[in-house]
Amino acid sequence: MSDKLAYDLRGAKFGGGFATEGGTQIGGVLNDFSQNIDQSFNEITNLIHSLRTMAKAFPDKENREALEHLNDLEEDIQIHGKRKPSRIKATIAALLGMSMAIGSVVATATDFTNNVFELSEKLGIPIEAVQPR
Repeated sequence: MSDKLAYDLRGAKFGGGFATEGGTQIGGVLNDFSQNIDQSFNEITNLIHSLRTMAKAFPDKENREALEHLNDLEEDIQIHGKRKPSRIKATIAALLGMSMAIGSVVATATDFTNNVFELSEKLGIPIEAVQPR
């Protein structure tokens, strides 16, 4: 007799591993992305506000780009059903790349970068996942 195993992983908060017979999970990472945002929501919005203020010192093009990314990020975290880790990760990567590119030109770029690192941590996105290699 062949037993058919069926695992329903919809809504799982575990990723990157696999399940063995009996449902034991091996490897992977526990991740509840929305819970990270909910627990740190005020801190996250304060960081976004701070980043907006710092972006005012950027050249016009980078200022507009930073504000666009920050607006998108704020919208993404406010709408619970719209929280997509890949989209938020891409936004963090874009902000980080921008701050590194203008770091030698703008005095506040280091503070901006440090705030992006802290924002990444509050969002539950490892900074290693968005740093250029």
